[in-house]
Amino acid sequence: MAYQSLSNPVVYQSEHEQMLQLCSSPFSDPSGWEESSCLKFLLDKRDASLGPWIPGRDSFEDELRAFDGGVDGFLPCVWDDEISNFPQPESVSKMLVNQMLLCYGSIFACQDNTAKIRLLNNIDQCLKAGKKYSWYMFLVSNACVALLSGLKELLTLRGAQSLPTDIFSMIQSIFKGILGESEISTAQRRAACEGLGLLARTGNDIFTARMARSLLGELVTPVDLSYAASVALSLGCIHRTAGGMALSTLVTLTVNSLSHLSKSSNSNLQLWSLHALLLTIEAAGLSYVSQVQGTLFLAMEILLLEENGYVDFRQEIGHLINAIVAVLGPELAPGSIFFSRCKSVIAEISSSNETATLLESVRFAQQLVLFAPQAVPVHSHVRSLVPTLFSRQPSHRYLAVSTLRHLIERDPAAMINENIEENLFSMLDGETDSEIATLVRATIIRLLYTSCPLHPSRWLAVLRNMVLATSVTRNMSEGLTSSGYDSVDSTHENDVYGEDDDNMISGPKQEQVNWSAPISSQFSRRNKHLRYRTRVFAAECVSHVPVAVGTEPAHFDLLLARSAIAKGTYLSNDWLVLKLQEL
Repeated sequence: MAYQSLSNPVVYQSEHEQMLQLCSSPFSDPSGWEESSCLKFLLDKRDASLGPWIPGRDSFEDELRAFDGGVDGFLPCVWDDEISNFPQPESVSKMLVNQMLLCYGSIFACQDNTAKIRLLNNIDQCLKAGKKYSWYMFLVSNACVALLSGLKELLTLRGAQSLPTDIFSMIQSIFKGILGESEISTAQRRAACEGLGLLARTGNDIFTARMARSLLGELVTPVDLSYAASVALSLGCIHRTAGGMALSTLVTLTVNSLSHLSKSSNSNLQLWSLHALLLTIEAAGLSYVSQVQGTLFLAMEILLLEENGYVDFRQEIGHLINAIVAVLGPELAPGSIFFSRCKSVIAEISSSNETATLLESVRFAQQLVLFAPQAVPVHSHVRSLVPTLFSRQPSHRYLAVSTLRHLIERDPAAMINENIEENLFSMLDGETDSEIATLVRATIIRLLYTSCPLHPSRWLAVLRNMVLATSVTRNMSEGLTSSGYDSVDSTHENDVYGEDDDNMISGPKQEQVNWSAPISSQFSRRNKHLRYRTRVFAAECVSHVPVAVGTEPAHFDLLLARSAIAKGTYLSNDWLVLKLQEL
């Protein structure tokens, strides 16, 4: 751990050999070591929908959903010795093997080519010799951790371009050998696929193109379906890491091959192929535009099949649609055929009200804000996002508040009159995730500096209530608490997307909310004491007000403010100097 904390891993080279002897024990004596748990944080979070770990989900809520009949919850066994939501701390031996392997990867990246080949040979021989032993799966995980950490360190050092081809070929051979094993876990399979992707980034364009063509050739007549799924994901990872321009000539061939595999009757192959197609689309950019029509038809075809109730399929299709939104961007104008099809698919996958698919619905709003702001009015976005601020799933809340932040930055004039300040404070007061709470605070500050120049009195009123009140009205939905899972998530689609017009997504008709009333009044009242930390933050916001109003002289000059009101030269005529008593 001390070595990894060094800013330059090349230093202390004289000790590298001794450190390698210490850290290579999981390969020189694999039977005496546990399986590393590092893959949980080494693997790319963007592939989390493939499993086995899904960050951003509240596991307690998932268990409640499972008991309530939700098909996307994780059903626990309450009489198990160790309940999944209360994991035991890692043992010292597991922590030790974790640090050994991470250090092994860091030092591997700093060695000369001869030493790299020797270390790779050690891992390769160990994997080949250990296949018949019971600890072989532990060894596979440990090898993946060492190689992934080594490749990531290579990219950090930017010395990979000078590596000879035989080192790349050895690493490629090790990863493909792992993928050829039928018994490996999802995490191990993802690690090997991601390793091939990182290898493409470390190698030159010729090596990358050759590896991609080789993998495409293996998809022509796949024999083992699990291996075909791995090859598909490897292709997606290669496109993601190598970039669209480097492999632009292979985009069409890759999309066609993955689209064909996505129609497979094997659910695992279909899911992994859809995800690989997503990665290819995200990387290809404009090279993919000609394939958009075919992908939309593929998405609708899969939804129409009997298996479309499988939540993971619907989530991946939502992923695909959101990637298409990013590619098409300005072409998604209201009334366009592409926009109509995209919103129809999102409405269809969201109709099941499952956590994973509702997440894609929120992400769809975010993609529209970022890439196609002309497609949907700001007010429509806000009224769909505000209920999601109070979702029970952390990933939903994070997406909702980050999208509101984008709206404030992109269209500040429209956001000033949406009056979401109290909603954000209410969300902050109940937030338990520190990362989300930090984002909410930053969003409130950004909104303060955006709207305070025109409406300082409104901010003073809001902040007065937050700082001085002993309780606050917590806004939660009155009609949405009857369902047993996530009451807010379950209906916000219908509130916003129930009408089938150019600006809305057609969804199932359920109870509609009267949006003519202010947003802050759309939820039933539940008195709740305001947390001290929320009141302190509100007080900090008060200290920002004199700066946030800007440099307009009338905010600080009583005569100018009264003169402006008398002349009626300004639309708002809301001047801070007239509110000194409240301040």
